[in-house]
Amino acid sequence: MNKKYWILLLSAIPITMSIQMTDTPLNWIVYALVFYGFMDIDKPAEAFKRGAFVGGVTAVLNFFWIIGGADKFTGKGVLLGVGITLIFTVIFALYAGILGWIILFLKRKKRYKLEWLVNGIYLSSFWVLVDAFMIYFAKGFALCLFVSYISLAQNLYLAQITTITGPLLLTFLVVFLSYCTAYFFYYKKWRMLIVPVGIILGSLLLGAVILNNYEDRLQEDIAIKKEKPFKAAILSQNLDPQFKWNPANGDFLARQLFEMNRQICGTGTALTIWYESAIPWNYTPDDDFLKVLDSITTGYNITHLIGMNTDFDRKNRIFYNSIYCMEPHHKVIGRYDKRLALSLIEKPFLGMLIPFYNSTGFRVKEGTSDKPLPTPVGNAGMLLCNESTIPDLAYRTVSQGANFLVNPGNDGWFSDTYIAKQHQFHARLRAIETRKDLVINNNDGYSGMIQSTGKMPDMNKSSAAMIGYVMITPNDYQTFIVAHPHWFAYLCLLVFVTFIIYNSIFIKDKDQKQIKSKKG
Repeated sequence: MNKKYWILLLSAIPITMSIQMTDTPLNWIVYALVFYGFMDIDKPAEAFKRGAFVGGVTAVLNFFWIIGGADKFTGKGVLLGVGITLIFTVIFALYAGILGWIILFLKRKKRYKLEWLVNGIYLSSFWVLVDAFMIYFAKGFALCLFVSYISLAQNLYLAQITTITGPLLLTFLVVFLSYCTAYFFYYKKWRMLIVPVGIILGSLLLGAVILNNYEDRLQEDIAIKKEKPFKAAILSQNLDPQFKWNPANGDFLARQLFEMNRQICGTGTALTIWYESAIPWNYTPDDDFLKVLDSITTGYNITHLIGMNTDFDRKNRIFYNSIYCMEPHHKVIGRYDKRLALSLIEKPFLGMLIPFYNSTGFRVKEGTSDKPLPTPVGNAGMLLCNESTIPDLAYRTVSQGANFLVNPGNDGWFSDTYIAKQHQFHARLRAIETRKDLVINNNDGYSGMIQSTGKMPDMNKSSAAMIGYVMITPNDYQTFIVAHPHWFAYLCLLVFVTFIIYNSIFIKDKDQKQIKSKKG
């Protein structure tokens, strides 16, 4: 294995740290070692080989959680998990190999003065299009596919810029800074390192200004009492997925939920937020459990957002994954159905479906409405579980009038992995982008409130049942990215196509003329 392959092997370390949400300065230059290892390539086959090598190593390091997760998820043992892991590893290696080939294709053979800037811009634009594909077209695999921007969501100040550009600007920055850093090191242009340093400092300063201006606006709204906060309770049982609701356990779990609701009575709570499928049977209007629940809280004017499934085709076990809004006196005033089911897990992909919930499972029928759930304290925009990873779903419900966001989920299948933390920071991006307070309740994962500023003062992760209290401030803000959700992706597409045409026509002709003149 030559020197470049050792460098590429080491490149898997910052990529892995980024995927696993380790907050280090390397998150700004995740791909620097990768680009460094590609600087000397001039053959497509070698480019593909090196890309596949990086992808394969990275996949092995990061898909290990699937082995245990698949066993818990399906009850089929670790062999199924090993098989799924191998499939994803091969897919990821092929994907990275294709990216490697494209990196070579985009490079000019002849060096020139501003090569670092030109290559940096259109490689970054291309990478934005790759991440755009992930969140617009491959969104059913949201929890498996890595997007380059997610690790930078840990930086509160940088994330503020997404209210204008959406998260794809973070992808652009990661790739551009990675390429520039690699280029300057490879060609020993040490003084030019001021460029990535300056971009990082400038981005942080811009984000700090945006945050400060928004916080000033919030204070003004509070002073004139434009927005009225209310108290909500997060009910988290934090159950292991293998702990089933059945005749042996059902009474205990029901009593626990009733007791948690008794505890919130008299606390001034206006709204309770339950996690995804907290009640593991399908809704019926005469459900005895809901009647008892209502009898406990009706006198305290508490409204519930409850996770329950809804029949679509009971014979074939096809259900809606739903959230019900229930006011006092057992009055159901709204139902939200999950809009984005997970491919392979909740809906078939190419005819394949992994058995769900230890082979007792079902298929999810996707809902079609972006409308938020009306509650007495404002319109609740719903993002069920993996839906928080897709920006458009949040933008659409805010466009329909959501005053705050709610993200119920179930991270029990991978609670001890980086997936739970990624889930939390995807939700943080949605809160910042839309400027909406977002309450997250993930069974066996992170639960708490993410303020519209992106601050997370009361985020918890526990394996025990817990009640969390948060103050939510609904608002009617409409950010630029909500009104224009795809503008940055379109801009990068335009830049990418323009550079391709320029390089393939004008630059190519210029290079050929220079070669002919030297021969003459």
